[in-house]
Amino acid sequence: MGRLIDADTFVLALMDASLSSVDEDTILDLIDSIPTVDAVPVRRGKWIEKEDWNVDDYYYTCSVCGEDFVTVDGTPSENLWNFCPNCGADMRELPEPPEEDDHA
Repeated sequence: MGRLIDADTFVLALMDASLSSVDEDTILDLIDSIPTVDAVPVRRGKWIEKEDWNVDDYYYTCSVCGEDFVTVDGTPSENLWNFCPNCGADMRELPEPPEEDDHA
């Protein structure tokens, strides 16, 4: 992963710099002076519904860690299980990206 910095802190540092003296070296020095942020990559998963033939009920498996979970009533999403309790994977559905216009 690359070096992540706080963009707000960078903008404030850039605004503090004399605009007449901002060149490539100045900007690179400003970037180097900004502390890094503590970030962890987000693991995204989804609940996989599986039927339990023994009790005619359903259970759900995390697509990231493979751990199985049973809900008392409803699906994990209906029970607001937004994250896998075992591995912490984010189970929230991402919005679909807008379709690109091919006629541009």
